Amino acid sequence: MIRFARNAAVVAVVFLAIDIPWLLLMAGTYREWIGPLMAERASLGFAAVFYLGYAATAYWLAVKPALEKASGRAAAVSGAVVGFAAYGTYGFTNAATLRDWPVEMLVIDTIWGTALTGTTCLIAYLVVRRLDRRTTTRKPA
Repeated sequence: MIRFARNAAVVAVVFLAIDIPWLLLMAGTYREWIGPLMAERASLGFAAVFYLGYAATAYWLAVKPALEKASGRAAAVSGAVVGFAAYGTYGFTNAATLRDWPVEMLVIDTIWGTALTGTTCLIAYLVVRRLDRRTTTRKPA
């Protein structure tokens, strides 16, 4: 369980390091597109639940199997699939159920989520593999 938590935390840190600059860059565009739907301030509690849950899911479905296969490519491809499924679900559901949901936002967010999650899983795979090597090569004190 400790290893799972450590590895999911690696995914979360990488994900946030890439996603936060994107969100800051796109904030004005999002406000222009869906301003009336946006809260004045994002709920940090809900955001934390999303990021922690998403990181754990991406680790479990993409990074962990890639580590077992020793394949960075598997981490990237599986991560991209997770990203497409998650961000696509959000975007297509909103487009189907909300009036005037911008198609541009649907396309950009789906592409972003796919690339973000694939890249995150590849980087996390490399970091976790290195951490595992350091753990197994340490000599007892």
